[in-house]
Amino acid sequence: MTPRSGGTRAEAAGIPMSLGDDPPTESVAEIWEEFASATPRRRARLVDGLLFPGPQAEALLPTMEKAIRSWRPDLILREPCEYASAVAALNSGVTQATVAISQGRVEASALRLAGPTLDRRRARTAAALRQAPTCPGSRAPSTATTSRTPAATRLRRLTGAPCRAGGGTTHGLSST
Repeated sequence: MTPRSGGTRAEAAGIPMSLGDDPPTESVAEIWEEFASATPRRRARLVDGLLFPGPQAEALLPTMEKAIRSWRPDLILREPCEYASAVAALNSGVTQATVAISQGRVEASALRLAGPTLDRRRARTAAALRQAPTCPGSRAPSTATTSRTPAATRLRRLTGAPCRAGGGTTHGLSST
């Protein structure tokens, strides 16, 4: 799933892709306008706290929900700052997990920033995402311990991959 503006790149790479809407130009432009002169901390709040969980997620959500209804997956494996699939999975009762692609503390910080925006759309979304399993990605250390929580165990059975439950300092796997 990608916004229509990313479809050309996906097609050129030979990746089959469902295309969702792009966020409204004016809402994205306002964020990027402020971003240009913002401090690093404010930039993180603008992108991780507003753009990704707000206009980006809202634009892709209808297409993601349609894909879930037609495909009926057992699992949605998502990138940490992509929230349309997380909200759609929660709305439909599909198991969702995050692929660790960055340091766990960075991913946890992004979710803390996104939480208020996510929770305005659907109550307790951020809390649910903090409790969802996280699977090692390409940057996760191979020596990471795995969780034996029910969510991680069920995900391990579905994917065969070692996973950890989210929450607190265990959200994501830190890179070294």
